[in-house]
Amino acid sequence: MQSINTDSIVSLEKVRGGTMEGANQHQESWPEPLLADGDRIYLPMNLIDHSSNDLLSSLSSQIANQVQFPESSVYLHGIGCVAAAMAKSFYVNYFGELTTNLYIATAQPPSTGKTGVSSYFTKPLLLATKELNKLHAKERNKIDRKIEAAKAEFKKSGISDDEKYDLVSEIERLTEKLDQFPIYKPYFTDATPEAICNEASKQGGLFNIISDEAQSILTSIGLAYGDGKRAPNNEPILKGWDNGFVSMVRVSREMPAFEIRGGIAVLAQYETVRAILEMSGRENGLTERFLFGYEPHRLGTRDHSKYEPVNEAVKAQYSKLIHNLTFADKTVLSLTKDSLEFLVNKKNAFEPLMADGQIYSSNLMRGFVGKMDKQTVKIAAVIHAVENFESGVNDTVISHRSVERAFNIYSELLKVFVGAADSEGYGGIESQIKVVVNCFRNLIEKKGRNKIKVRNLADNVKKTAPFKSQTKLMNHIKNNLMPVLQARQICWFDDANESVIKINPKVA
Repeated sequence: MQSINTDSIVSLEKVRGGTMEGANQHQESWPEPLLADGDRIYLPMNLIDHSSNDLLSSLSSQIANQVQFPESSVYLHGIGCVAAAMAKSFYVNYFGELTTNLYIATAQPPSTGKTGVSSYFTKPLLLATKELNKLHAKERNKIDRKIEAAKAEFKKSGISDDEKYDLVSEIERLTEKLDQFPIYKPYFTDATPEAICNEASKQGGLFNIISDEAQSILTSIGLAYGDGKRAPNNEPILKGWDNGFVSMVRVSREMPAFEIRGGIAVLAQYETVRAILEMSGRENGLTERFLFGYEPHRLGTRDHSKYEPVNEAVKAQYSKLIHNLTFADKTVLSLTKDSLEFLVNKKNAFEPLMADGQIYSSNLMRGFVGKMDKQTVKIAAVIHAVENFESGVNDTVISHRSVERAFNIYSELLKVFVGAADSEGYGGIESQIKVVVNCFRNLIEKKGRNKIKVRNLADNVKKTAPFKSQTKLMNHIKNNLMPVLQARQICWFDDANESVIKINPKVA
């Protein structure tokens, strides 16, 4: 049997022109089917706009050259790390104050240099946070001394009840003031959901997870501990994407209640992406909050005699940017009128594709595509910050150009998301076609038949993972799957003849 590249599809017009139409059940009369080889789908990402020559693009290109690492994967992880630096203070005025944090999981095989790539982006964040914490520690010491003095005054004999009341009020005021100067943990590398909640409550609702190990994701979404019988606790990660309110209750201990927000930037092995996709079966919305990066690796082509170090001036610029973002007070960015109109037009373009039976009608894809505008705005905020806050301009209006570029990045990541979901069997045309082909094989091998009605096919596949939340399944099979299946010479479909599908016997 021939194998097929998922980008290479025989035209339906050619198929209908005579290759399969009217074919009978005799095996020799059918052409060879074009079947997918079953390999994991790598999709090239083109995320860097080399014409813009912005700081993050320049730094990412240089890191990629030094480590000999896929360029767009470096850039995507960089976006996640910059977003983590912004998560403390930055918002966008978009139907309320939208947080600028992002959830990003970028995958590459072992021995590709992931740790080296990640350290370029995280070291400045560690240094900036350490410096900020020193200043906060000084302020906290001043406040603590005042609190201790007020408590000592309260214990003195001879003070009136009114004076005691004023002292109690002062102690409460000073204690609340301590919350304005938290001691931040710049990011976690391994934290349970409950620990994320507890730590975030101490630092204004903020958490970040940055790592080059898949374990960071497995633990944070509750998959790396427990007995495996109970549903993992996803609450902090679910609510943290858009500053949601968490109020978890546990019998064993008191849990905080507050608004939580945070960023995730994990550059690890493919297990990370697979673990996040596994959560889609629970249909709780966690998977579709993530942006995936999974492009072809460079293993086997690297030349280790070459070494092109990152320019020190560019590294210094990036460090200054992260410093400025980390030290920034609350900053609310805004969008231009043409940017808002642009987003509305894009939402309207996607809307019909989420209708029942259409290409993005599964719950997983509806969730991902439905967040297009917010993901685009968040990415645009990062692009804007990179271009403005390193130099001290601090312009709070995101340019329309930044929004357009952010949408282009989202569009590239949409392809990767669909490809990853397809590859792992959680949705998408390719994973659904695999299920249909397996159904065809079983029909031929076990029952000796090569015909099936659409309704019967729908009944056979509807409970499988790729079809689990697919709406108007029969229409979807007819309109979206059959043209591809026919083009690949896997079957022939005659909707006029009781919706009968004739299966190519060579599929078995």
